[in-house]
Amino acid sequence: MKRILIVFLFSVILFNLAHAQTAMGFFHLGADLYIKGHLDQAIQVVQEGLQKYPNDPYLNALSKKLKQKKQQRQQQQQRQNQQQQQQQKKQEQKKLQAQKEKQKQEKQKQQQQQKQKGQKKQMTKKEAERILQALKEENKKFKKEHLRVPAGRRQMDKNW
Repeated sequence: MKRILIVFLFSVILFNLAHAQTAMGFFHLGADLYIKGHLDQAIQVVQEGLQKYPNDPYLNALSKKLKQKKQQRQQQQQRQNQQQQQQQKKQEQKKLQAQKEKQKQEKQKQQQQQKQKGQKKQMTKKEAERILQALKEENKKFKKEHLRVPAGRRQMDKNW
């Protein structure tokens, strides 16, 4: 479909070029192409007209306007490209910053976990003494319970 449209457009241009033997014909064809959005082709037609009619004020003015328009479009495209590049840089910076923040949080989390592990392993002197005292008490209770004389072996007094 595009090829058909391009072939048709070029045939119209060639047909118009054949009829555009006057300066005004080149001017009108160039203006028509510009209006339809074909800036490069309009510049080309106007340049051909200027080759035949270099002193025509209409063709010179149109050529100047078309070149200005082309330059404006190029500048606009350059600005858009720069803006896109800036946006990409900002996004990359945000990603890097997010990664750094994530790494920092992970490192803090690891340090906190290590701190907690270290705190669990360390015991204060008071806690150690309390545990030892409790163990001594349990040991005394155990000895009292298990080292008693069995109840079945009592000596009986003789009754006679």
